[in-house]
Amino acid sequence: MLDRRKAFRAVETALVRAPVAVVAGPRQCGKTTLARPVVDSDSVKSFDLESPPSLVRLDEPMAALVPLRGTDVIDEVQLRPDLCPAPRMFLDRPDAQAKYLFLGGGVGNLLRQSSASLAGRDQYLRTPKNTA
Repeated sequence: MLDRRKAFRAVETALVRAPVAVVAGPRQCGKTTLARPVVDSDSVKSFDLESPPSLVRLDEPMAALVPLRGTDVIDEVQLRPDLCPAPRMFLDRPDAQAKYLFLGGGVGNLLRQSSASLAGRDQYLRTPKNTA
């Protein structure tokens, strides 16, 4: 069983160490639950890529993400791998005030693809199976 307090601290620590934290794990293992203390799922700063309204908002990633400050959560990020490099543009600005928490299942290839564009800007966390 997942020690939720320890897992929450790991997410917080990852976001302190780097502007991008990626929580990877199988479906239904508790990734979204780990993000709830970071950003409420009803917040404008939360994007669920299985939700049509979130998909519409992210049709123009620059317009959706640039005005946001603090931590933004993008859940099911493996459904839109093109979004992973987008934060790099925001993170490299001198006035950068955003952080990103990416959640996803089966993100092994996605992590390899994004590693070059987010090099030095990311922390990866893996959740064990059946922790929800």
